[in-house]
Amino acid sequence: MTPLFNTGDSKTTEEAKTRQEVVDSLWHAMTDAVEGLVRVPFRVKEAFARVCWKQERILATGGTVPPMSFHDFVHEHYPRGLGSDYEKVHKILAQQAKETGDNSALEVWDRETQQSHGGAHNPEGHNQHAQPEKVVNVYQVHVDQEPAAEPPAPAPKRPSGNSRQRRLRRLRKAAEAGDATAKELKQKVNASGLSLSAAWRAMGWSKPRTPLQDLQSAWRRASADERAEFCRWIDADQGTTDRCTGKRRGRRGCVAVRRGCS
Repeated sequence: MTPLFNTGDSKTTEEAKTRQEVVDSLWHAMTDAVEGLVRVPFRVKEAFARVCWKQERILATGGTVPPMSFHDFVHEHYPRGLGSDYEKVHKILAQQAKETGDNSALEVWDRETQQSHGGAHNPEGHNQHAQPEKVVNVYQVHVDQEPAAEPPAPAPKRPSGNSRQRRLRRLRKAAEAGDATAKELKQKVNASGLSLSAAWRAMGWSKPRTPLQDLQSAWRRASADERAEFCRWIDADQGTTDRCTGKRRGRRGCVAVRRGCS
């Protein structure tokens, strides 16, 4: 393999080695299912700070890894890539964000995965630095005609993420669009542990629950004994009017009790 570096340029060589060390540390953190996962967000941010996939790297064995697309960086086998996929890393970062309240690594990952498919000129997100191979359809080649290339494969489906990630993404986009309220709430979510549900309510994107909705939810969760006790409380509190129906009640009591509180 032809060296990608001038061996006399020690600074460039050391930087390339450091980039690979960052990749090594991230891969080891991802594969350590007990203690390593807590270090994944930090290692992800470190890899993004050095944009390790966009620059050459030097392996511990002395081999070199050329620049590659983010898609290849995530999916190619270690040590060239992380040997993973978008969804696996998403789950790790989402879990750590939920436990620590720090969404910064999840944000940068979410932003890059949506931009990593290469756009219109590179829909597959493959290595954008290498010369593409010419694919020839042998059944359509003629003497006076250029070889016909096969149509490109469709781009892989972008990860939609879970409900928390979608809420966080909408809040981030509103903040980037210049919404001062969204920007302030996003900072509170990251720094002070403000819940995303509270942030959404403050933005007016969700309505507060009504007392009726709370009662309905509590009724569905209640056991048969709890529903019967609730109806007896209604009987005692309401007097001779059946609060379940709004009608006058006879000796048999609350309608819900007679129906088995179903």
